[in-house]
Amino acid sequence: VALPPRPHPRWDVVADLAISSLEVTNAAEGMGASLRSAFADLADDLPRAMLLLGDLPALTADDLRAVVQASREVPDAQICRGATQDGRGGHPMVIDRTLFPAFRQLTGDSGGQSIVKAAGDRVHLVPLPGNRARLDLDTPEDWAAWRAEN
Repeated sequence: VALPPRPHPRWDVVADLAISSLEVTNAAEGMGASLRSAFADLADDLPRAMLLLGDLPALTADDLRAVVQASREVPDAQICRGATQDGRGGHPMVIDRTLFPAFRQLTGDSGGQSIVKAAGDRVHLVPLPGNRARLDLDTPEDWAAWRAEN
């Protein structure tokens, strides 16, 4: 999990989880810094890596497994990407190692959009139920409304 520098309240949230945490010293730069740091931390011999944002609460373990399975079944895809039921790209994404160098060069706050766009027809969409591949909650109000409904 890529996290802003300590002390930050997100460290407290993940303290008891069985995960590896990565401190992104230049997190204020934007999402590019987090992705750049996370992909730089990966071993070069990994065949793929899953990119999963922390503000997509409706995704399930079955959704993650479906995208991983698609990455095995569509070996020519550089990106297997969760999508809405109506075909709009979202998350999670399984990224082929051929794209790790591009992620290691990211800057700014637009995430990996330019990399996904450049992959073109080598992006394979995996439809997931409803809108959960794109249900992105960015504010405390968004989270409160989602919790009230769920």
